[in-house]
Amino acid sequence: MTAPSWEEVSALFHAALDQPDATRTAFVQSRSRHDAALGARVMALLSEHESPDDFLAVPAAALALDEVSEPLPSNGRIGPYKLLREIGRGGMGAVYLADRDDGEYRQQVALKLVKRGMDTDRIVARFRQERQLLAALDHPNIARLLDGGTTADGRPYVVMEHVDGTGIREYCERRSPSIDERLALFRTLCAAVQHAHQNLIVHRDIKAANVLVTAGGVPKLLDFGIARLLDATGAEGATATETLHALTPEYASPEQLLGAPLSTSTDVYSLGVLLYELLTDQRPFATAGRSLAEITRLVRETEPPLPSIVVARRDATLARRLRGDLDTIVLMALHKDPARRYRSVEQLSEDVRRHLDRLPVVAQRDRASYRLMKFVRRNRVGVTAATLASLALLGGTTAALWQARIARTERARSDRRFAEVRSLATSFLFDINDALVTLKGSTPTRALLVKRALESLDGLAKEAPGDPALQRDLAAAYVRVGAVQGNSSTSNLGDTPGALRSYERAVALLDAIPASQARDTSILQVTWQAHEGLANMRNITGDLPAAIQSFGRARDVLRMLAAAAPGSTEHPRMLAMVLRELGETLGADGQASVGDIPGALTNLREAVAIGERLLQRAPSDRRVRISLSTNLMALGSLAVAVGDSLGTTQLARAVGLLERAVAEEPRNVFAREELLSAYSRIRQPWADAARYAEALAIDRKTIALLDAMIANDPQNTLYRRNRGVMLNSLGRDLRAASQAAAAVPYHRAALDVAEQRRAADPQSVENQHDVAVTLEFLGEALADAGLARPALEAFDRAQVASEALQVAEPANPRHGSDLSLIHAGRGRAFGALGAPAPADSALALAVPLAEAAARDTLNTRWQVNLALVYATAGDVLLARSRRHGAGPAHDEECRAAATWHARSVATFRRMQQKGILPARLLPRLAVSEAGSNGCGVTVRRGG
Repeated sequence: MTAPSWEEVSALFHAALDQPDATRTAFVQSRSRHDAALGARVMALLSEHESPDDFLAVPAAALALDEVSEPLPSNGRIGPYKLLREIGRGGMGAVYLADRDDGEYRQQVALKLVKRGMDTDRIVARFRQERQLLAALDHPNIARLLDGGTTADGRPYVVMEHVDGTGIREYCERRSPSIDERLALFRTLCAAVQHAHQNLIVHRDIKAANVLVTAGGVPKLLDFGIARLLDATGAEGATATETLHALTPEYASPEQLLGAPLSTSTDVYSLGVLLYELLTDQRPFATAGRSLAEITRLVRETEPPLPSIVVARRDATLARRLRGDLDTIVLMALHKDPARRYRSVEQLSEDVRRHLDRLPVVAQRDRASYRLMKFVRRNRVGVTAATLASLALLGGTTAALWQARIARTERARSDRRFAEVRSLATSFLFDINDALVTLKGSTPTRALLVKRALESLDGLAKEAPGDPALQRDLAAAYVRVGAVQGNSSTSNLGDTPGALRSYERAVALLDAIPASQARDTSILQVTWQAHEGLANMRNITGDLPAAIQSFGRARDVLRMLAAAAPGSTEHPRMLAMVLRELGETLGADGQASVGDIPGALTNLREAVAIGERLLQRAPSDRRVRISLSTNLMALGSLAVAVGDSLGTTQLARAVGLLERAVAEEPRNVFAREELLSAYSRIRQPWADAARYAEALAIDRKTIALLDAMIANDPQNTLYRRNRGVMLNSLGRDLRAASQAAAAVPYHRAALDVAEQRRAADPQSVENQHDVAVTLEFLGEALADAGLARPALEAFDRAQVASEALQVAEPANPRHGSDLSLIHAGRGRAFGALGAPAPADSALALAVPLAEAAARDTLNTRWQVNLALVYATAGDVLLARSRRHGAGPAHDEECRAAATWHARSVATFRRMQQKGILPARLLPRLAVSEAGSNGCGVTVRRGG
């Protein structure tokens, strides 16, 4: 009988999933009555799909294996190796850094040992197979096998070359290699995989985490834990259920997810995912929080977006680099049909080489026009010269006269375009919009203004290429439109996606200006504004690495402008502002950042130093004083957060400068807005230090100032949003001061503000996000006040709002991390209501979302949320164990609670070791410390 194809298995499997649970088996049997093999394959997949989720249901000891370090052997040795510390964990084993010190020779190695609790006969057999597989491989880019053996208690181990390196994704984030350098790195990895294939071994788990790159830029492929030997025909016989949990779904091929027979084409697909990730900094499918069946359906039925389209919104230059060959190469590697992929890893690598050499690639049909285009690119100078010579011979004097006439016509058209765009940029946008900002009820008019402006700008942009002056003026207009649309640093219409697009258009226009002309002062002025605006929008959408890149470009341009006009105060003041914004994105306390505290302090100190010099030069310039106070505020906040006592002095001086500026000029809107920012910043250190009386006084003073500003400008959306933010801050400080019941009305008032703004502009992602987080804060306050049922209602509404955000912005990790806290709150509320099953289900949703977001290890916010989700799981189980009283259920839940608290502690400790743990979280860490041993269960904490 012919084996069923994986397409047949896929079709029946998904059809069965659509049937009621009770009739699935009968349905499969009826559809496969003439093909027993097909029925068996589908039933195996269904059995895997329907197996219960192991969250909170598996023994606590098994849970602890994932995150909590096992104690080393009592003598600290395995065979001739002295174990130093644990350095990693895989699906089956723990990895230790070890020294061989038996007297024969000394060598530092990585020793991989089967975990306790995982040493079943099948796992041990698979581990021994890995040892045998590694012995057959000898390649400079594959971690070498050095030794192996069995411990006294029968657990096998392997000794491998210790690779002192970082994960390939982290390596690229830190070094920012060019696209050509990333492709060279990828080709080196392909050579290692091809070597394994030549030895009849399919890796089957190629992913970023299994590729380390040394300091010298050498990639090493690790972990052949689920690799399989091929028979002579290239087939292998793994069953569907045997490896379904061992694979990594984000990198698995469609046939691998369905448990179909695999071949070297499986590794080609995984390499395609990795190449996609190296080029775009994200994977082709958004799989976070999805079940295996959902991931299978997504990969099987959905086409990944082109890499060039993925990056276009944040980097137009990179999009142009990826468009064409690289898009085609990646999508051929990711083809859903194995027969349509590259025939081998070697062919994939060769296509990348051909692209780098500007040769035709296999993934592109060999059309004559395509080959001609490649020939022209390789021989641009010669072809251009030959073409020009031919045209000169053919055209002669007639062509010259014709070109002169065209030039005169084009010059006249250019003059008209300049007049039109300058009129648009100065009168239509600047003057009219600025007049409308303070006019009551002007928002619809401003929105119409933006719409009409964009229509004109988009039309003019089609004629801009090759005309630097027009490109500059159009870019300036797009920058202005972006600010009006959605830049939260000014009064805006709340159109975040629209603002992002406008800033990207501005940058694309400026990037297209030749380098020889781009250093013109007027062009540089627009360039820094475009990149600074784009950075702010990327910050709002959570793309912090891209925001840092844009802030860096704005900073570099401002340095040039400041050096060119040493007597000016404007460019240094703007440079200090951008340095502050960059510093806050690198490591600000109390907001999303990448956790680079030293980098943040360096930039903030430079911003303050510039401000001090400007103040000496122009002590009466209020703008200079306000700018210095803002930068002092940012530096002081971070200094306080890292324990520098000078921070409090800096904060106090900043507030004094701003209050003086407001007193001298009460109608100065800019000064009052900066004072608002100062108040909100100085509140955080008081809250961190548990000085809640001072924090609450600042909250109330800020709200009163906002109320006065709104009374003067009722239509100002920025003031209204800030009032909602401060109402939430007041509620959270009351909650932290053990006044949760008093906090509830303030969160409800903040919710009214957020919902009004959402109703006025339902398309605004910012407005939707404000609703979701305010509902979450309300739920937390209600839960702390002992009102579990209303808390659950608030969390359920927050879930709906947050899931809508995920749909609107699937690539933004902020939404998944926020949703994880909402599910954790639901779990807590269900636990308080005595509903264990819904509580476990909610927490089971929270954990993978938090863990997925926290894979971005540079963002402290996601790390904090992960630790809080773990802690909540521990709280829920600990409370449940206490309700049960003495008995087996109590003991089991106690151990599980201790495990989750230990995970929370491990996450907090990792942040603390890096110096990025906010001080306000130390009380939560102390609670988790107590919870990890709260029932007398000792759990070793790793991290």
